[in-house]
Amino acid sequence: IRQRSGLVITLIGISILAFILTDMLSGGSSFGGGQDQTIGVINGKEVQYPEFEEQYKIIEQNAQQQYGRLTPELQDIVRDQIWQSFFREHVLKEEYKKMHINVSAEELTWVEFLAPKPHPMIINTFTNPQTGQVSPDFAGPTGQLDMGKVLQRRKDLPADQEDQWVEGIDKPIIEDVENKKYFAYVSKGNFVTSLEAKEEYYSANSNVKGQIVKLDYFSISDSTINVTDAELSEYLQKHSEDFQLEASRKLEYVVFDIKPTGADSASAKDWIYDKTQKFKEAKNDSLFVANNGGYYDTNYYRRGTFPEFLEDSVFNAQPGRVYGPAFADGGFVVLKVLDVADDTVTFYRASQILIRPEGVTKEDTVTARNKAAEIVKDLKNGDDFEAAVKEHSTDPNTNGKGGDFGWISDDNGQLPDEVMKQIGKTSVGAYSIVTSTQGVHIIKVTHAPSRKKVKVAQIEREIEPSSETYSSIVSKANEFAGSITTEEQFNKAIEERKLSKRFAEAVRQNDRVLSGIQDARDVVKWAYADERKVGDISEPYEAANTTKLIVARVVTKSEKGTATVEDMRQKLTDLVRNEKKAEILRKKFEEAKAGANTLQDIASKLGTNVLALPYQQFNTANVTSIGPAPTLLGYLYGTEANKISDPIKDKNGVYVFKIDAIEKANLPENLDQTKQQLLATLQNSADIKANDALKEVADIKDYRYKFY
Repeated sequence: IRQRSGLVITLIGISILAFILTDMLSGGSSFGGGQDQTIGVINGKEVQYPEFEEQYKIIEQNAQQQYGRLTPELQDIVRDQIWQSFFREHVLKEEYKKMHINVSAEELTWVEFLAPKPHPMIINTFTNPQTGQVSPDFAGPTGQLDMGKVLQRRKDLPADQEDQWVEGIDKPIIEDVENKKYFAYVSKGNFVTSLEAKEEYYSANSNVKGQIVKLDYFSISDSTINVTDAELSEYLQKHSEDFQLEASRKLEYVVFDIKPTGADSASAKDWIYDKTQKFKEAKNDSLFVANNGGYYDTNYYRRGTFPEFLEDSVFNAQPGRVYGPAFADGGFVVLKVLDVADDTVTFYRASQILIRPEGVTKEDTVTARNKAAEIVKDLKNGDDFEAAVKEHSTDPNTNGKGGDFGWISDDNGQLPDEVMKQIGKTSVGAYSIVTSTQGVHIIKVTHAPSRKKVKVAQIEREIEPSSETYSSIVSKANEFAGSITTEEQFNKAIEERKLSKRFAEAVRQNDRVLSGIQDARDVVKWAYADERKVGDISEPYEAANTTKLIVARVVTKSEKGTATVEDMRQKLTDLVRNEKKAEILRKKFEEAKAGANTLQDIASKLGTNVLALPYQQFNTANVTSIGPAPTLLGYLYGTEANKISDPIKDKNGVYVFKIDAIEKANLPENLDQTKQQLLATLQNSADIKANDALKEVADIKDYRYKFY
């Protein structure tokens, strides 16, 4: 029941709330005593932890009032939004001033309440985030937002609420408008010249035809090529710009799973059975649910909402009926039906086998219908429907579910009208055949139509580790961590306790996941502490929503900058090895070219084939029959026809080619369309590129990883 659209609404709400900008607050709180509290530097201006945290607390408090406790993922979203607000304050607002961008009172009113439609913040302000319904006091006759009522409300606000409106709505909308204006100006600053349009047209509409002979690097065994450390260092020095790294840590670690014991399961089972009986006898359902940590909702739910094993029972029940306890998702659940009402739409449930005609003629459709009729005959004689789905159906959306559509409303708009009408006319258990634009459908109706909706209350009990279980596992993890100080002891302790050592190869400073383990942020923060050294071993840290304890050891530390040979040994080895292979293959080509008049002569000497290049454009990522080969592609378009090329080295091999024909496009008199296409591409990415450029110029230093 709880799996509703609340998360999406939460994200929207938090994003909106995160736009709230107050004056930069000077914090009175302290953090870590004399520890440096600089959380970042933007455009030469320091952002201090107290002011950052102050804004976070404001948003968190507002969000919790509406949506409850924030998950770690949502906390990260909020902090990212706040970081963006500081970037906007220290960088973007300076840009707005330079360009004299502002929003007048008249423009603000128009954007908020009028425009083509009201601003989304206004709509969200007067809409219930749980139901998506407009608040009754501001709804029009058909349930839509009545802007007359909203405007009157804005005019009648008392002074204290006036300030809240200005801070919480006016300011974010002004910033939104300023932001859009700024990047609209940036976008309009793009320009495409006639020469650029000409080059684009040629590259998209010209092509070359020819032949290629290739020798791949894998044709030479790696074991035959020796690579020394000196060669790796030399390559790294020559190509240092290709090996710039962010800071990273390599960790090895062990995991202690905090799992419930058999006694914990028995305790949860005893609790839920006791509560089930009391739930049946409860006179005040909402009070009982609240007192037992359950979920009481005044909304009605339609077909398809509940777990499969409860769905039919709930919708066939009378008010007051209790179902459960049932085991689901690692715990027990009990439902009580509070009310049953008539729905405004009809829900159906059916399954299908979809037969697609092999062609588009009437004869092809007749053949498909005949096949469907044979399948229905076999089904009526006892063949299994799900087996028939696997053998015959071509619908990827339902094949994995035995052909089941699930519960679908008569106004779902997803199934062809012909199919929905046929489902409505077919009795339960019967088969029918109907043709649509998708193909020929064999329909089996599995449930009677339903026009009911239900209101329920529920209580749950997850099977969780008890405090005794938790303490026992924590004790084991502490004992493990406290018994080791060296790598040798670390490995020996793992072996003696029959634990499994895991590895995290490249942990970044802002990571929250450790090799698939969620909520491992504390381990990462520990690994990036200023005093951390290679070989250090951590205390146990909770992860994966307190279901695991991790004890980690730092294997290597790589700081931001050019990589070392050890950081990139395998990649460097592959590259240097390919350089050596390329030289060997180049010499093979040179020897084969001696005395050869054609590419076929060269291929014959090398024991390989000539590959045809029937049609090759320049503005594609791949070379026909070769794949990604940017260097080769450049040579193909820079070489004259009827000439055998020199050997060309690329990322996967060495190539020799001959261009047979160059077909240049006829340039049209008017290149306006090409210009518009190029301009649209530039403008669509202008805001991203401008934002990245501003960040680079602002020389941003982000130290959030030290605090969160």
